[in-house]
Amino acid sequence: MHKGGCPIYILPAYGYSWLLPQFGFVEVDNNLYKPKEGDVAVFPAVKGHVWGHIQMWNGKQWVSDFKQKGFYAAGGYVNSKYKIFRRTE
Repeated sequence: MHKGGCPIYILPAYGYSWLLPQFGFVEVDNNLYKPKEGDVAVFPAVKGHVWGHIQMWNGKQWVSDFKQKGFYAAGGYVNSKYKIFRRTE
């Protein structure tokens, strides 16, 4: 199945940190980061969230399977080593 030009695989959310680069996404330096529509953030597994988390910036807010109130979907992700990916043109 394809959505937005990328195949959809059944994997833990954190697994997309190795899959996205195979489909033209590059990791963005978190220190210089400014959100751009279509950016994807991938979070590792943390206590209470064994599958990790994946979310996308829609140009107005971060969304996943819900509209998030901020960047962190849950408090456990605040100190995690997340990665942000951007599709290359």
